[in-house]
Amino acid sequence: MIKPVRDAIIPELGMNYWFKKFFKDCVNLVYPISCFSCGIKLNLENNMPICMECFQKIKWNAPPYCIRCGKSMSEQRQYRSICAECKSSNFYFVRIWSCCIYEGIIKDAILRFKYSENLYLVPFFKEVMAKFIKNNIDKDIADVIIPVPLFSSRLREKGFNQSKILADIVKEILNKPILLNALKKVKSTKPQQELNRQERLSNLSGAFSVFNSKEIKNKNILLIDDVLTTGATLNECARVLKEVLCKEVFALTVARG
Repeated sequence: MIKPVRDAIIPELGMNYWFKKFFKDCVNLVYPISCFSCGIKLNLENNMPICMECFQKIKWNAPPYCIRCGKSMSEQRQYRSICAECKSSNFYFVRIWSCCIYEGIIKDAILRFKYSENLYLVPFFKEVMAKFIKNNIDKDIADVIIPVPLFSSRLREKGFNQSKILADIVKEILNKPILLNALKKVKSTKPQQELNRQERLSNLSGAFSVFNSKEIKNKNILLIDDVLTTGATLNECARVLKEVLCKEVFALTVARG
């Protein structure tokens, strides 16, 4: 079970339930627990950093989905299994799923998490991803989980990789192993959001490389990232994984732009 950060300071051994509860209540008096979105004070026993009213405002990526990029096609007048963009694109992954639309509460949560490492949001992301996976993804879809890696200097600068933390959540939900050193980012790249589609493709060329290919060969892989925009990053990761003869590549993100 993933525990919120405020629980992490409470030792697990040698404390009975009531002492732990007393200590937790004291911590909450000093650091009141409030909804990260609206600021309302939350119940002391609530491990979620968001109130139910705000949670219900999340804009989910609603079915039916494009069978390649996972885009919601619920507003299409006529049902299509694949969107227009995917019909004219060359993908190395089989399919991407995205839990939510990148706006409002989800966007706020991801930005807080991605750039400030607000670990108190982990239970929130776990709830979102568990709910989506339960309703949309076969738990045996993949053999291993791989988070989209950061370049070494960027990782040192940030001190954490948000995709790795999200992969830890998915590992717990799917009960599948994570490969942390199989796929690495070997080239520093410009931020993708600053580039157009063609520039994104050029920017990512040669950015990723596979290590320990024996761990990947003949395996179905689930890539994990925070936000999907054009899919260029996930597609480049999938391309280099396919080069070392993995079986199939799928991907899951918390949100899509």
